[in-house]
Amino acid sequence: MSKPFIYILFIVFFVVSSCSVFTRKEPKSERPEIDESSENINSFKYNNLSCGFKAHVTGNNLENEFKGKIRFKNDSIIWFSALGPLGIEAFRLYYTPDSLKAVNKLENMYYKGRSSTLNKFLGVNINFHYFQDILTGDYAFNKDSFILEEDSANVILKAKSSGINPAKILLDKHNYLIDKLVYLFESDKKYVVNYESYKQIENQFLPKNIELVYTLGELKTIFSIEYSNYKLSRNMSFDYSISDSYERMK
Repeated sequence: MSKPFIYILFIVFFVVSSCSVFTRKEPKSERPEIDESSENINSFKYNNLSCGFKAHVTGNNLENEFKGKIRFKNDSIIWFSALGPLGIEAFRLYYTPDSLKAVNKLENMYYKGRSSTLNKFLGVNINFHYFQDILTGDYAFNKDSFILEEDSANVILKAKSSGINPAKILLDKHNYLIDKLVYLFESDKKYVVNYESYKQIENQFLPKNIELVYTLGELKTIFSIEYSNYKLSRNMSFDYSISDSYERMK
């Protein structure tokens, strides 16, 4: 795969996992209980979900901003479309637990391969379900792998041993919505996902603004996204096609 195309994939997957600060989230009317039997945080139930987004990337002499759409078929598909100048689609991505397909319409190129390609490029072991959970704020965890603590603002789940990710989960003390996820991969590589606000949809809560901070040694990159125009549906299009004139990247 060429460097320009890999760069686009990198921007797509981590810009989509991020957001800037806007309003604080409103507490739920009733506070759920988290105890030793809990295995899911803020379970957001859906068949298909569609959102518009506005994304922004800064850091390491990089700054970029664009808009687009993202769709989820629960546990099956993440579909992503980024718009270029004049609102014309520039990039489309189709991601499943087994495959990764992308089209760069600006350069008439496409990529088709296994989902593990993303792990090789990023140098970390993050699969489809990690991305889905991060983007929807719906994180399922193994209760036996965490220690439950509490401070003045948060309920804190800390991994009992190294190598478990996320290494730390911070929950809002008033409503148990996720405030922060901390992923530690190496001594100098860390991802922090901040959930700055939520939107209530049909008595459920979905992130509205997310911020992902990627730190590698002294280098730091911040990816942010603001969701809008939420839509839940039993039927939704996840169309993906490639022109015969496009060149395949290897």
